[in-house]
Amino acid sequence: SSRVLWTLAVTQLKTPLFLAENTWDADQLFIEEGAPVQSFPFSEPLSSYVQYFGKCMANKIDTVWQSATAGAFLPSCLAHCIPTQGPTKTLINGLGLVEVFANWYWNLSGPQKLQDTCEGPQCNPTCGAVYQGPTLSLLQEHVNKHPTHKKH
Repeated sequence: SSRVLWTLAVTQLKTPLFLAENTWDADQLFIEEGAPVQSFPFSEPLSSYVQYFGKCMANKIDTVWQSATAGAFLPSCLAHCIPTQGPTKTLINGLGLVEVFANWYWNLSGPQKLQDTCEGPQCNPTCGAVYQGPTLSLLQEHVNKHPTHKKH
């Protein structure tokens, strides 16, 4: 399974690894996994699938958490990218991606691994905008142009 391959890959890496990923990455949900495009908050059954997706992500991320040399920044947001500056900067415990990465890279005393402890997509109050309106239309257009992605 992909979990076994991920675990083997991460445990065999000799190069230090820093993982920066939104736990509920909408591009992975809608484009890679083929979930039906909807605005947030999601209706059923998409809401249940999104919860399942988040739990799977958390299980895979656990391998990174067990690594003594890996670093991580894992907010519970839907966006594909993690804003690193300005008023839309995503924070976990008051720290952003750049600060946590610097702690890890330079082996500073601050946190080198941070993950949101709240449950569900967009539960972090610093998450940026979600897919709605024109952005949602663009995402749907992309999905329609790439029918080879998985469909559920």
